[in-house]
Amino acid sequence: MITCRRGKCASTAEALIATVHERAPGAIRVGLENGPMAALHWHELHRAGLPVVCIDTRSAAKSLSMQLNKTDANNAFAIAQLMRSRVYKAVRVKDLDTHLLRARLTTRARRSSMDTGGSGIGSASSATGS
Repeated sequence: MITCRRGKCASTAEALIATVHERAPGAIRVGLENGPMAALHWHELHRAGLPVVCIDTRSAAKSLSMQLNKTDANNAFAIAQLMRSRVYKAVRVKDLDTHLLRARLTTRARRSSMDTGGSGIGSASSATGS
């Protein structure tokens, strides 16, 4: 028997884990759409022993675009249907150290860009003869 659960909870890893354990203890797949919090949530749910799958945003968007009423609840239900029917593209979630390194490099690049006036070339500047 296949069942999709529908409900609300806070979007913290702890709340998601508690909700899945409470409402769907025998879950076969737990689907997350790739996004800003997906890596953190995926790692926490995986660490809790849940069968979590992160799906590609673009492939999910194709299915979600056919909805008449676009709400968070309807999107969640559509993602549950994708999980049930196995019509999704799973994406690999990198480890948290990789995400931290990328955030540091991005911050460094932005600081460098601000220091150079947005050119990103370092301390080089053009000068006119005047």
